[in-house]
Amino acid sequence: MEKIIQDLGDFINYVGECGNKKYPEISEGGRFDKIVYRGQANKSWKCIPKLFRKIEWFENEKNIIDEILRRCPNDFEGLDAFEKLVKMQHYGTPTRLLDFTGNSLIALYFACNDDTQKEEDGVVLLCNIPMFYESEVPLSLLLKKLFPDRSNNFIQINSPTVDPILNESTMAGIKAKLRNERIKNQDGYFTLFSYFGEYKDNLFNPLEENNCIQERIIIPSDRKAGILSELNSCGINQAFIYPELESQIKEICKKY
Repeated sequence: MEKIIQDLGDFINYVGECGNKKYPEISEGGRFDKIVYRGQANKSWKCIPKLFRKIEWFENEKNIIDEILRRCPNDFEGLDAFEKLVKMQHYGTPTRLLDFTGNSLIALYFACNDDTQKEEDGVVLLCNIPMFYESEVPLSLLLKKLFPDRSNNFIQINSPTVDPILNESTMAGIKAKLRNERIKNQDGYFTLFSYFGEYKDNLFNPLEENNCIQERIIIPSDRKAGILSELNSCGINQAFIYPELESQIKEICKKY
């Protein structure tokens, strides 16, 4: 369903209405459905990871990762494969992760806060996604093509709830550990797209095919600035979303 909102009050009221709806169950086995949100500054953008938006990125995924690890080894020391991918994602690397939030206001911020898309309507997607706890998913095995590790050879998969994830046309919803302030503040969740086949313009999108997207909340372009101001009054701003020092300083300087 699609809904156009005009201000923060509109948005909060509609999200509240959605909370009273019962969406179709998607999960099987040990997974659990979770309502999460994703904000996109342009409503026409596909809901797919950055890696799949450009053929050059997709075909050079391993090269990009290897070069990052070569140039910045200390930044990734002691991290497992998934932790490395999450960190690369947060610093702008095109990865096969798509991030979501459990906080609808965080998603609304992302739908409004992109200067390159000021003239475009934004969207907040309300999604019902089957989730695993991070500890339940063989992430090292899923990512072994990107982060080879001899220990991967000894991982055994016996759970029928995990087997479908290894299908290269699907995705895994991950409830990640709250490793840092950014993930904590953003109430972060991820989906890991496990497709390693050939690049296609019309790539199979599990979110669309499995009817995970339940609601599309449209933010008109001329309402974005006002909504950002309202969110700032609630403490949802750049300094909260990105608690690193650089963002703190930028937020302070906006006042003067």
